[in-house]
Amino acid sequence: MLSLLKEMLPASNPAQVITDVGSVKATVVKELESIVTKAGAHFIGSHPMAGAEKNRLSALPAPICS
Repeated sequence: MLSLLKEMLPASNPAQVITDVGSVKATVVKELESIVTKAGAHFIGSHPMAGAEKNRLSALPAPICS
């Protein structure tokens, strides 16, 4: 994730919010938040709340995919 963030940062701006949608937070926030802040953008760790106990794209309800 760090390499992708470093690739994105040159195109970021102070009004931009950068987030992730992984379920693991502590490591991600610790690693990325200060880098994003130094670049002048904002990082918000989020969570993939749209879903259930099922996985794969085929398990997503239709309104989410449309």
